[in-house]
Amino acid sequence: MSIRHARPATALCIGPEALVAGGSDQKLIIYEKKAGKVKQIFDYSKTGNRHLDMTWAAMSTAGNAFITASSNKLKVYLLNSRTKKWEEGKEKPCPQIFNPTCFALRRDGSYLTVGTCAGSCEMFELVYK
Repeated sequence: MSIRHARPATALCIGPEALVAGGSDQKLIIYEKKAGKVKQIFDYSKTGNRHLDMTWAAMSTAGNAFITASSNKLKVYLLNSRTKKWEEGKEKPCPQIFNPTCFALRRDGSYLTVGTCAGSCEMFELVYK
């Protein structure tokens, strides 16, 4: 199977059922993992906010949540178990992580660690509701 994303993907993660790709086009596209078809699109290009370029993404092991990082913020997306659609969760402003350089999610999805170009390492506890 081959998936062709419209622009170079800078935020990429994969879970049991989905592959998530986002980048400088300010679109976050969720593909079906097996078929490679577009399942859902979050289009932020119409907002006029250039700080929505996704630079990193990580998905929980269970595949029910993923997190994206962009300039100064983290954003959580949650899978609605009834509708099987992804929903936007909370957005966390993080001025200390202007440009994330690496991103790691603990296996159980309870902690996220973000490395920055300033040399700091930030750890966040995640609570899904």
